[in-house]
Amino acid sequence: MGISDAVRFRIAAERTGRVARVVELDPIYCDVTCRRYAALTGETAVLATTGESFEEVEKRLAENAMVPAVEAAE
Repeated sequence: MGISDAVRFRIAAERTGRVARVVELDPIYCDVTCRRYAALTGETAVLATTGESFEEVEKRLAENAMVPAVEAAE
């Protein structure tokens, strides 16, 4: 698995004391960016719209994925 440019820019900014705003379009790389940022800084990525941590969102999405869809009555 390769590393995205967003991860590279975010880590470079952190290491040089600069501010970076990055956009990642591929959801897989969004997760990679959050995990690598947390591993590098010890900080938790937070979803701006809800205030949830990356771990909380990941857990909620996993729980929702395990709930079977209710089928419409025929």
